[in-house]
Amino acid sequence: MAVRPKALATYADLRDYAGNAAEVSLTSARIAGIFVRDDGDMTSADNDGTIIVASNGRRWKRRVDGKIKVGWFGAIGAGADDTVAWNNAVAVLVSLGGGILEAIPDTVHVLSDQIYCDPSVPVTVDLMGATLKLEATVGNFKRIFTTANATGRLVYSSAEDSPAWVFRNGILDLSRENRLPYARYEKENSAAFFWGASATYPGRARLVVEDSIMIQNSTGDGVHVYTNAHVTMRGKTRRCFRGGLTVTGGYSVVDGDNMMDLGGTNSLGIHIEIDAFGYGATKRMVGTFRGANVAGGVTLDPTQGSVIDISGITMTGGGLTISGGDGTGTIVGVGSTLTVAGQGGATGYFGNCKIIHLINPTITVVFSGAGGQTIAAVAPRFGLGGAVGSDKAIILESPTFLTKNKQATDRAIAISCPAMSSATNNWVRLHGGKITSTYDAGIVAVQGGCYEIDGDVEFSSTTTAFHISGTKSYLARLRLGRYRNTGGGEEKIGTMVDVLAI
Repeated sequence: MAVRPKALATYADLRDYAGNAAEVSLTSARIAGIFVRDDGDMTSADNDGTIIVASNGRRWKRRVDGKIKVGWFGAIGAGADDTVAWNNAVAVLVSLGGGILEAIPDTVHVLSDQIYCDPSVPVTVDLMGATLKLEATVGNFKRIFTTANATGRLVYSSAEDSPAWVFRNGILDLSRENRLPYARYEKENSAAFFWGASATYPGRARLVVEDSIMIQNSTGDGVHVYTNAHVTMRGKTRRCFRGGLTVTGGYSVVDGDNMMDLGGTNSLGIHIEIDAFGYGATKRMVGTFRGANVAGGVTLDPTQGSVIDISGITMTGGGLTISGGDGTGTIVGVGSTLTVAGQGGATGYFGNCKIIHLINPTITVVFSGAGGQTIAAVAPRFGLGGAVGSDKAIILESPTFLTKNKQATDRAIAISCPAMSSATNNWVRLHGGKITSTYDAGIVAVQGGCYEIDGDVEFSSTTTAFHISGTKSYLARLRLGRYRNTGGGEEKIGTMVDVLAI
């Protein structure tokens, strides 16, 4: 006949217990479980969760089935500070070689500091419907989960990619409403996740944020991807100032397919701006955002040969800015829905990439509704953020140009180009597609550059179909193929233009 474990209520009772039972069953809420006496262990420390050291020196060890619960370590999920409990639970799980960490279901865990993560073992964090919320008075440079230790050193350093840390089923809240406004750089470092690895070796730290996670109210970022990271982001974000998903570290891989950003006042959805060198002293990254849905705006700055795929992305608000950095990055996309949103003079910068190639994009200029604005959907800037360089291209295949909230005093331009020398051989190529009748002008380029119009593109713009001209300083080059002018706008080829056959 099996002997039932001795029933006790609390850890204090277990520490005081001096009886002969080999097993004890704790019955109190949050810490309930079976503990087994280990008479051969005289050295393990009491961790207030899975190992309890009695007053007589006996070690009692919790029977663990691969899951660790933060409630075992003193978390209560009722407004008190649970930071120590979370860090202790994570440390124990890592010491066991990984497993599943569970929050207290449907509660709010308040945190006054960061939770330190070691990517060397596989961990799944199941929030069980709970919210992790930064304390209102928490200082600058604070994240919720981070792979940097207390001194800021990235703890993972390996020739191989790490196992994945997976997060699901809950909310991460960074208390933006209770914190000081964004200032300089200190608030950038506020993030729900700060993920990266040492750049000394090629191994990347892996993170998976599942679609059941919501990240909200950040003065900085939702997910901050740093050097040597491999991040899969399927979650949702809202009200993240610098970016729901922000990438600043080189040698990183980001899969943002089907992520969702719900926007909010003064927030970005996706922000890529690499300023830290990854393995091999590179700032190169590879990112895919296929099917992402973004309300908070998108800023892309690919450098050192970075490649970003925005196929099927849907921007429902905010605006698109491509700043291109050193002019070596590539942006591609099929079926992208993009917006250029507008304050007065706002422009959709398409800047300084080696290649921007969009097939079947829909590009919508969103006016404020107040009138008096001039906005260009696409504004090539081959030197934006760096030297002008040469042999670059912006290729738009079968685009559709639309407007929203346009008033009678507003002016919409599909493609508006600054002064550019044709000698650089940087091309703007428009192949097919339609510029709708809500546009005043199709292509305006009166200070040089290289342009190609072909593919039976339809100009329905009302005032100007295209106006290509050069100057003594900036000669223009035009390859003019098949097009249709259905809007009756002016077709003008000015002086200093070398017209080429296609």
